[in-house]
Amino acid sequence: MANPLVHTLGKLLMQRSPLSVEIIPGGIEQWLAEPPGTAQPSTAFPFLHMDGHLGVPQKTLYQLYLSALALLGTETNSVTSQIDASCVILLANPAHQTALNVRKRLVQAGTLSAHEELDFSARLLASSRPASKESTQWAHRRWIFCRLYPRTSSPPDFGMSSQGWTPGGLSEFPEIPPDVIEAEFKLISRCCETYPRNYHAWSHHHLIMQYIYISLRCFHPADTPYLPLFVGEYMDLRRWIETHISDYSAMHRFCTIASRLQSLDLPQYDSTLRQLADPVVLFDHALTLVKAFPTHESLWMYLRAVITISPQNANSFAASAISSTAHSPFRDRFISWAQRYYKLA
Repeated sequence: MANPLVHTLGKLLMQRSPLSVEIIPGGIEQWLAEPPGTAQPSTAFPFLHMDGHLGVPQKTLYQLYLSALALLGTETNSVTSQIDASCVILLANPAHQTALNVRKRLVQAGTLSAHEELDFSARLLASSRPASKESTQWAHRRWIFCRLYPRTSSPPDFGMSSQGWTPGGLSEFPEIPPDVIEAEFKLISRCCETYPRNYHAWSHHHLIMQYIYISLRCFHPADTPYLPLFVGEYMDLRRWIETHISDYSAMHRFCTIASRLQSLDLPQYDSTLRQLADPVVLFDHALTLVKAFPTHESLWMYLRAVITISPQNANSFAASAISSTAHSPFRDRFISWAQRYYKLA
């Protein structure tokens, strides 16, 4: 017989009320002396639930994980049991593909709401470092988007791939509302704080920005809400780099967006977008950070990327960077790179 706490925890995780879920260290015995106002843990309710935040002791979770595995493997279990068991399993092991497949089948059958699954996915991704960096979780989230927001019209083919979304091409690229995208950017930022230099979260960010880019090019007029969303996220990403100077994944994403802006042929957006990706502005930003933090290799790589996406200015930018920075091992590597690819005086 399954531990009834599997159902208790599963239902807590599926509720919209937990603002956050966190796996806390130790077992129930370490949390019995919590301050007044906290939902006191006990053997009947070994969780912390305060001000809308849910804490699950690690030892308790791993004990429930074994019971949930047995429950999920029972062929005669109910839909409710499958949902509860898969919630607990994924909280303990976010890479558990069988549990994800069970939830996919329930969404397809209509017995699990896709909106509820999207909410659960957000809570799960932000719950721990392993969940935040799990590629299958981000892929599952994109699968939910395709279920919730199917596209009703096909964009013209202009040589872009929808890889990472669906195998069916751009015609199946989801049509995500602007407010949902804004919430998605907040989730990505939170996950990148939970797990620094989070490659899979930034890859998801790239696909969201790709969606906005396609929307701007193919579907929406000049007064579209996607334009301020695109511009705002571009500037937020620039500020993120300034406060996360070792996050090269973010720098790579930023340079990818800047490169796309430079080649964007949208007259109705030109005055807004072109100035954001001005090569001189980008170079000054990268060089300023290198001068301030010369021992961070990621910033030297960022400087290289900025120079690479501005080939018409590459020689002068590289020479300026060399002449205005102090000697360091990373500067020496930068000089070797510049001499290999550019003509330096």
